[in-house]
Amino acid sequence: MANVDCFLFHWLRLHPSVSYRTGFSLIMTGLSIFEFALLDDHSKKMHMLEHGVYLISRQAENFTVHLYRLPGFYVELFMDHHPNPAIWFRSFDEPSLLEPYVNTIRLEELY
Repeated sequence: MANVDCFLFHWLRLHPSVSYRTGFSLIMTGLSIFEFALLDDHSKKMHMLEHGVYLISRQAENFTVHLYRLPGFYVELFMDHHPNPAIWFRSFDEPSLLEPYVNTIRLEELY
């Protein structure tokens, strides 16, 4: 058991965005945009749903794009409209990439 504790201690030092909980379970906290990009699609989806805030959706050609805000960056979730929807992600921290959403906000609905 000491070898496992030693390994986890060193691994966690190298991965500061992951914290250790009792029972040897690891949880992701505050991933950077670069760490998020390295996750597989399932982990991206789970991290986005657990730590992200849904902001808005928009239609683009043959897919729907859902925008989420995570600490330090945004994530777009692209969903294809076909019977077996393909899903892919685009993460960014450049505010100019929010431009497509400006026209979808209806101010009269906010009041």
